[in-house]
Amino acid sequence: MRVLTSIVAVSALLLLAACEGRQGSTGPAGPQGTSGPQGPTGAQGPAGPPGPAGEQGKAGAQGPAGPQGARGEAGPPGPAGKPGPQGERGPQGERGAQGERGPAGPPGQAATNSAGLRRVEATGKLDCGKDEVLVFATCRGTGTPATQQGGSATCPGAVVGLCMQQ
Repeated sequence: MRVLTSIVAVSALLLLAACEGRQGSTGPAGPQGTSGPQGPTGAQGPAGPPGPAGEQGKAGAQGPAGPQGARGEAGPPGPAGKPGPQGERGPQGERGAQGERGPAGPPGQAATNSAGLRRVEATGKLDCGKDEVLVFATCRGTGTPATQQGGSATCPGAVVGLCMQQ
């Protein structure tokens, strides 16, 4: 019986639902409902055309100095400068060694005794006469000058000289 009662109740309900009466006017809109959850992100669209170039930015800070470059070639020499003032005279240097004997000169003219010259040779020491003066003396063989003192000249070997009458 219960089943029968249930069937009757459902049938009555269906019959009542099928009967429609005249419809009334539409009522005012209800309040906005709450937003639903965010949907998934869509695929990326195609790139748009490039935009116009922007203004140039300000210059950045100066960077650190670079490494030193290789040394360049030397330039051409400059013009000569003005000569400087003359310096003070330095001390006298040491006496140099005696130079080599020069070549013999050409033979002279034969002397006449009118000049009063006489050629003299000796070994060791050479002396002129009482009325003569020694005007030249040299050591024979070495060509070095003889040591002259007063009216005489000396050499370790032979000595040659000229005496002149007073």
